[in-house]
Amino acid sequence: MGMRAWIFFFFTLCSQLAIAQSFDRQVHNFGRIEKTTQRWTDFNFTNSSAEVVYVLRFDTPDDVSAKLTSQTIEPGQSIIVRLQYNPLSRGKFTRVVQVHLSNLSRPIDLKLTGVVAEIDESQFTMCPNFNTKPESKIPESSLLVTVMDASTQLPIAGAQVKYVPRKGIRPVLTNSRGQADLILPFGIYDIEGTAQGYEGADSRIYVGIGDNSVTLFLNPLEQPVAISLPQTDEAEDSEPSIEVEPEEIEITPEAKPEPTVNPGELPINEFKPNNIIFLVDISGSMDRPDRLPLMKTAMVKMLYKLRMSDKLAIITYADAARVLMNSRSADDKEGIRYYFDRLKAGGNTEGSKGLKLAYRVAESNFIAGGNNQIYLATDGNFVLEAEDKEMIAAYAAKGIYLSVIGLGDNAYHQGKLKALSQSAGGGYMLLKPGPSADEELTEFVKSQSRIQ
Repeated sequence: MGMRAWIFFFFTLCSQLAIAQSFDRQVHNFGRIEKTTQRWTDFNFTNSSAEVVYVLRFDTPDDVSAKLTSQTIEPGQSIIVRLQYNPLSRGKFTRVVQVHLSNLSRPIDLKLTGVVAEIDESQFTMCPNFNTKPESKIPESSLLVTVMDASTQLPIAGAQVKYVPRKGIRPVLTNSRGQADLILPFGIYDIEGTAQGYEGADSRIYVGIGDNSVTLFLNPLEQPVAISLPQTDEAEDSEPSIEVEPEEIEITPEAKPEPTVNPGELPINEFKPNNIIFLVDISGSMDRPDRLPLMKTAMVKMLYKLRMSDKLAIITYADAARVLMNSRSADDKEGIRYYFDRLKAGGNTEGSKGLKLAYRVAESNFIAGGNNQIYLATDGNFVLEAEDKEMIAAYAAKGIYLSVIGLGDNAYHQGKLKALSQSAGGGYMLLKPGPSADEELTEFVKSQSRIQ
């Protein structure tokens, strides 16, 4: 048989195989996916050949589940392959499922495409069965919101709790324990807490299956400063003092765009969910290029590796300790970057108060089986009070650890910081300027989050 004949025979055989056993289609576009959008679709496969065909296996991405009506396909019969997409991030997506059949040397690709606009936490299920109609109503769950004073760590009664996106809903007031219990459909919410005499605070949380809770730490407003003025004969009736509010510049962030999809995020099956609390020294000595600016750059790089299931909070300390950002999902990357940008150095050091506050925030957002870690970023000697050592040991026993990120070149202080991290059950790293500096923090967090 000549070469042309072989080529003709080969293409004829491939065409017959394609006709004899094929799917009705190989691509499905979901379009725009919102909370109520059906996220599964059916592909029909027909065996028009004269032999029995077996479905050997599916190769599916982590966010796709599959079912089929039968693994055995008799000649002339058809089966249904049902694929469900469970999105983990917003944005455009393309997923390929490979179907391996007994009489083909290569798998057949089924492709799912679309754009995720909203994420529904109830999605984390298998494909619906063929003999049951999928539930169309979005399930609900309770969310326990606790509002606390960031300085005293005592509950705030009568605080207002609002939740977005639920427009037109009246705020819920916290009880004597500083708590408000909300019943919400599964989904993503921005929880806002306000109280008289306090700065407002917010957090983003996913309400879904299981226990849902969030704690908002409110920073007290600074008290007005009274300035005494001397009285004169000409103005005997003048006021003895006036109250001057401390000047405060409010930074309004730009409108937050939808978080972008980053294919480089940590794989769910390789890394634990993270409950990260950054405890950042913002004293005056940190105002050098190799210290706070370097740390901010490294934090941004690490942020884009975190997933929707990871949480992050920021505590700062200098003249006082404060919650700069309450714990929120790492899905809100643009919102978190806004708080990274607000980190400015200046003042003295109140490290012990910051440490107590960081542990409280970590405990209120504890993830069972997760990486519950405080990351202390400082360039100096961290002075511990007597009771701090007992507190560190007690929290380490609960699974909340303290790691230290050293900045600067003070060898004496860095040695003491390394010893502190070892006593707290965490790790230690020295962050120095260099080509790979912004990657080192990411690798440090990954080493502690990796599933063994």
